[in-house]
Amino acid sequence: MRLTYGGKAMNDQLSDELARWRADYVNVLQSIETDNERFGAQPRTLPAGAERRKDPRFAIPGEAKVYVHLKPRAFLLDNISIGGMAFYSDMPFEPGHTITLSAMGALAIDAEVVRCEMIETREDIMEYQYLVRARFQPSVNGYQAFVLALEVVENTLREAQDKPNA
Repeated sequence: MRLTYGGKAMNDQLSDELARWRADYVNVLQSIETDNERFGAQPRTLPAGAERRKDPRFAIPGEAKVYVHLKPRAFLLDNISIGGMAFYSDMPFEPGHTITLSAMGALAIDAEVVRCEMIETREDIMEYQYLVRARFQPSVNGYQAFVLALEVVENTLREAQDKPNA
């Protein structure tokens, strides 16, 4: 990837930063591969041929509760990869629209909505929500988003384990 935001010094700095995040990403993937129990997530099984990504998706454990924000709403993150994410919403999003979400208190993430599907959450009262799948825009450092999301997961799970049972 060649970064051309302006000036050689700025390009070198951005390239160095991307390389650092890419190295962190590789380290995180190795940790997941060697000890998938680290975050309490079980790999999802997908129908044959459904996974077209070269980089894996990480399913966010339910007890971790990682959110992305589109003011004034907060949406529970379902999974993330370096190329995009999926989150739950109480409102539909139109495929093709670009949205800007804030995440982990540190990032502004531009993403294009790829798909939005209705999911029934409680059959007895016809309650439902939407699962929104979005692809990161080129301006988003997917490595950074992925690593930060997993840091939030790890910290959240560690805090839950450290709390005494009430």
